[in-house]
Amino acid sequence: MKNLYLIKWGSDFTDNENEGAEISVAENGEVTFEAPLASSGLVLKSWTAKRNYLDARKSPELPLLEGGKTYQIGFMGEVMPKESIQLAVAFWDDADSFLETVYLKNLIGEFTYPEGAARYEIQLINKHHEKIQFTYLWLAEKALLEGVRWELSKDTRLFRVWYENAGISSWRWCYRLMGTQSFEIPEEGERLYILGGASDKGEEIMDALEGHARRLQPETFVKGVNYTRMPQSYQQLYAALSKEEN
Repeated sequence: MKNLYLIKWGSDFTDNENEGAEISVAENGEVTFEAPLASSGLVLKSWTAKRNYLDARKSPELPLLEGGKTYQIGFMGEVMPKESIQLAVAFWDDADSFLETVYLKNLIGEFTYPEGAARYEIQLINKHHEKIQFTYLWLAEKALLEGVRWELSKDTRLFRVWYENAGISSWRWCYRLMGTQSFEIPEEGERLYILGGASDKGEEIMDALEGHARRLQPETFVKGVNYTRMPQSYQQLYAALSKEEN
């Protein structure tokens, strides 16, 4: 399966550098982080792929990756001043012995997952930041991204992934997660994911959906991951639109 992963900050703040930091979360899930007195080289935030749940009391935050494959990763948001943070990926083996850390020169880069790695961690490292506005990280196997484009709406309720000159359109309805969320990349055409959160109202995105419908004329409507957790208003909207499709 060809997946693109969006990695949110998450609702658990124990993996932050909290000392001296001011942290706020917007309604759309965007996080503002400010710790201007933090020392250079300090890990401000980390995400982990594999945990001992009994010790950590929390689930893994990252997808499992395959040894020997090359992945691309990128930061979406704003940093002030520019280039004042750095992304890094660290790896450990089955015995939990440290293997290596790959430091990315820019906030978009790539790394190859080591053959002997059993877990990895993505780190947001301080250089001399004053303010970070974090929207999400994205992660995918490099070979799968050729010709692929994507965008997440500002309110995080619509995620669109497509190829250039896309023609066929399909819509998937999924529950919006606060942590990592996977999106299947279509074999062709364009796919629009409608992401409903627990407190959302379906009518709030109706205008946006109507605009997409006029442009794309969707051919299929699909109930995606955790559809039944979406608010009732979204499920009613799905029923209405899929009926119109017929």
